[in-house]
Amino acid sequence: MNKQFFYESLEKKSPLFSAILNFNLEQHKKTLPYSNLENFLQTDFLTGNTFKKYQKPSPALFWDFADETKRLVLLDIQSLVKLARVLGVSLYAEEISHILDRKSVLQLQNELGKELYFYALERGKFRLHEIKERFKNTDKQLSLIDKVIRDGEKMLALCTQNWQEELKQIFSQNIQETLPFLAACIQENPNMEMTPAEAHLIWFSVKKLLFQEVNNSWLPYFN
Repeated sequence: MNKQFFYESLEKKSPLFSAILNFNLEQHKKTLPYSNLENFLQTDFLTGNTFKKYQKPSPALFWDFADETKRLVLLDIQSLVKLARVLGVSLYAEEISHILDRKSVLQLQNELGKELYFYALERGKFRLHEIKERFKNTDKQLSLIDKVIRDGEKMLALCTQNWQEELKQIFSQNIQETLPFLAACIQENPNMEMTPAEAHLIWFSVKKLLFQEVNNSWLPYFN
């Protein structure tokens, strides 16, 4: 752990420290001991092997958030989902803007939501300009909406490549039900060769879209 970062966050009483504390409290809640009272009423429960069977493992806690990419795990799930979709739409905004027939437009609006659809037609076309061609999916078997979903989540997964395994495990478990493709990408550890400049640009782009298009209240939690 970067003790200097931890102590500075604690001393400043920053919102980041509160978010880290809340994150670990939530992790702890998920591993509370088994509490079915009927089992406690069994005479051999506390003294026999039955008790061991119902014990849960120690909570998975994590405190080292000096690397700000790791703070993605602190986002609420709604912000995280929207961020992934904004990233995906930004990658394919040009293609989305070229779809003109009414049926396809209505389908896109239904799948993306009108807010993201009109974002693609307006600001989205001017986002991720430096990296969109590098990360766009060329698989012709995938629909446009599948590419939006997969590549938006893959961009987030790329930000986790240098995380400790325990944090990857926590993050993927927390998002498994809502963002299963992202969870799978994190576990598979996608190995895309990136220069330090590319990795920096990806993270810079993720942060920028988080603050400008998703929820600017997260700004104090990042450097």
